[in-house]
This record gives sequence, C-alpha cells and structure tokens, in this order.
Amino acid sequence: MKSIIRLCMSGIIVGLPLYFSAQNVGIGTTTPTEKLDINGDLIVQGQDIYVAHDAATNTDNDYMSYNDAAPTALEGSGIFHFHSDEARAGTWQLPSASISAQGAYFSGRVGIGTTNPDQLLELNNGGMQINGEFGIGFNGAPPFDANVSYDRAKIYFDIHFQGTNNSDFLVFEKTDYNHSDPDGGFVFATKGSDNVQEVALTIRGNKRLGLQTITNPAYALELPNSTTVSVGQARANAWATYSDGRLKDARKTIPYGLQTVLQLKPLAYQHHHSDTDLEGNIKISATSTPTIGFIAQELQVLIPEAVYIPSNEAKDLWAVDYTRLIPVLTKAIQEQQTTIQELQEKYKAIKNLEQKYILLQEQCLSLQKELDQR
Repeated sequence: MKSIIRLCMSGIIVGLPLYFSAQNVGIGTTTPTEKLDINGDLIVQGQDIYVAHDAATNTDNDYMSYNDAAPTALEGSGIFHFHSDEARAGTWQLPSASISAQGAYFSGRVGIGTTNPDQLLELNNGGMQINGEFGIGFNGAPPFDANVSYDRAKIYFDIHFQGTNNSDFLVFEKTDYNHSDPDGGFVFATKGSDNVQEVALTIRGNKRLGLQTITNPAYALELPNSTTVSVGQARANAWATYSDGRLKDARKTIPYGLQTVLQLKPLAYQHHHSDTDLEGNIKISATSTPTIGFIAQELQVLIPEAVYIPSNEAKDLWAVDYTRLIPVLTKAIQEQQTTIQELQEKYKAIKNLEQKYILLQEQCLSLQKELDQR
C-alpha cells in the first residue's frame, strides 16, 4: 500500500512516498531494522507516548531503549531502558540505577532537594517519614524486628514491643551474632568547634549505663570518680531503695554495733579524681578536693557488706555504700541507749538511797536534840 507522508523541513512541505506493509519502515535510512527506524532526531509534540506489549509473557522484548554504542543492545555504555513487558513492567533501568514498583537501585549518590549530594543519600530542606513497623537497618540489618544473623544495629518502630499490647516503642537495637550479651553498645557523643569528640552516655551490650568518661561501667548506672558537681555527682528529691518485707527472709540481728562503730576511723582527706586509659586501666589524677569519709579497704575489715571490692584493681576502684552503715549506726545507738537507760535506773536507785540517807540523818538529828534536852 502506497501513501504520502508530509514532513515540515525549513518551512517547506515535502511529499514523500510511504509504504505500509509487513516490512520495516525507514526514515533517513534505507536499511531499517525495526518496524520504524529513524536515523536522525525525533520531536513529538503532544501529550503521551504509548508503549504496549503483545499477549505473550516476554522478558526483554518490550521496552524503550537508548544505547550510544549499539542501538538495539540491552547492554553497553550510556544506556537506559524503560520496560513495559510483563516481567518488568514500569521499570526504569540505567547502568547505575534501576527504578520500579518493586524497588530502586542506585550505584552512585542520590540527592533529594539538592543537585550535589556528598553522601549516598542526602535530603535537603525536608524530612523523611517511615510508616508501619519498619525503620533503618545498619550493616545489612533488616529494618524491623527479626532474628539475629550478624553484628548489626537498627532503629525501628514497634507497635507491639515484646508482644505487649498498646505499648508502641521506638526501638534502638544492637545485635551480636556471637554473644548473648552484645559487645559494644550505643554511644551518645558530642563534638564542639575544637573537633574533639566527647562521650555523654554509653549503653553497653550488658545493659549497663555509663555517663561521660565511664564507657565500660561496672554498675547498672555509673558516674565518673570526680567531686565536680557536673561530672561525678547527681541530685534528686529522693532516692528510694527496695525494702519490701516480702523480699526478705532468714532474718537475724546484725553482729555489728557500738563496739564496731568505736573502731571506725572517720577521716578528712583530699579525694583525687580518676579516669581510664584506652586499655581501661585506672589513671589517678593530680586534681583533688577536700572531703570526709572512710577508707574502703579499712572499712571492709569491719563491715564487709558496706564495701564493693573490684574484681580487678587495675581497672576498677573500691567503693563504699554509706547507706549500709545506717543499720550499724542504728544498732550502736540502740546499744548505747540501753546503757544510758541502765545508768538512769542506777542513778534513780542512788537518788532513792540518798533520799533515805537524808531522811535517816534528819531522824538522827531529831533524836539527838531530844536526848540533849533531857
């Protein structure tokens, strides 16, 4: 079938023969390789371009493609494809990227709100929203609650945290494939204009918390050994200790009392600050503050329950729980009060004897007067 196609070239209308047949059609080429083969530029002025595939389930047959090396190849340099086949419908593919309804892949940097990202993903003048029970996984971790597979970390939202209804939590999770208590943990750090990184809070894999320079705490919560208020001290309205009677059995009177207290050696001294080196060894500072108290090693001989003994003195310090002295001091006061009461009773008895003596003395004087008058 022969027809005429009219093309506009430099304002001139030219009539060209156009053949409709089962063969290919070429514009600018006498050897077309496809149904329509254009050797030159193509401008489409309108709204839409439609690409459809046949009824067969194809893999690589239906797509829009550009390749500066081989126009019909699916690989090579400088290519892109937009697939419309059933296997990859709606997929935009480049050598370094692939975008589809199933996901996206980029081998370079991606900028949202910026044309010059300096990281693999950079957002500018905007935020990021993650819906559902998903989050951000690090080092290949799945971004939601899942079984531990490697040493990884993740942040995710869990609406049923640990199976509890109506308990939605933002979860920060560190995983360790080799230990039940993960090594490492979480660190919250700050860095100022001096470019020195300083730790504010450390959460270890054993669930212990250390503040500031304490990065390997021996206690559930530990502050640095410093008399500086903003470093080694804490303040609260009250500090309550578990003391429910249902928790305590095998009760007996403590063996400590007044004699123990009389052996205590309260002292005034200079308390030195301390820190740890990179190997965790104790470093005692020259900085010190005057204070009062006891020596832990001396107190341990008298009241061992009030003293914490470190498993490794090179890496940890002795400590005293001064609240454990309260029962001892109470017992000492009770014993002292018993002695005072006994002395009071003796004093009363002596006063009674004194009164009787005075009375007898008065009676004797009275009798002596009567005898003298006779």
